[in-house]
Amino acid sequence: MGVGHVPQDPFRPEGQGAELQGRERRGAPVRGGPSSGHDLRRARAARNARLARAAEELVARLYESRGYVVVARNWRSRRGEIDIVAVRARTIVVCEVKARSGTSHGTALEAVGAVKQARLRRATLDWLEATGATGTVRFDVAAVTSGVVEVVEAAF
Repeated sequence: MGVGHVPQDPFRPEGQGAELQGRERRGAPVRGGPSSGHDLRRARAARNARLARAAEELVARLYESRGYVVVARNWRSRRGEIDIVAVRARTIVVCEVKARSGTSHGTALEAVGAVKQARLRRATLDWLEATGATGTVRFDVAAVTSGVVEVVEAAF
């Protein structure tokens, strides 16, 4: 039948002897314990949030130094979030900010793939509709790695 040989005997002996390893089960994690994954995840999330806020602040200042007016930050709709919207003359810049403390998980610019681009486009349509703003829209991606800002204008 093509299934292969299945032995009739158990794969390991059954019993309660000391020489047999019993079934292992992980208990519920102890909240606040020294090895609590919950606290580690919370600390990591807080660190990432601080890193993201600092990166967005750096990028907003950069746009302002180039003569743009930052009109929205962390604007949300049900279809997505826009990190920064900056305007100069009739150009509306929608900027996605990516922050990384290093490049071990890829560069920040590599993190803005097709799915994220589509989400940003939909959120931008929502923002334009909500604000009534008109002009030429440009999508930039700003990468902040170890405090260094790199902006790719018209990234997509």
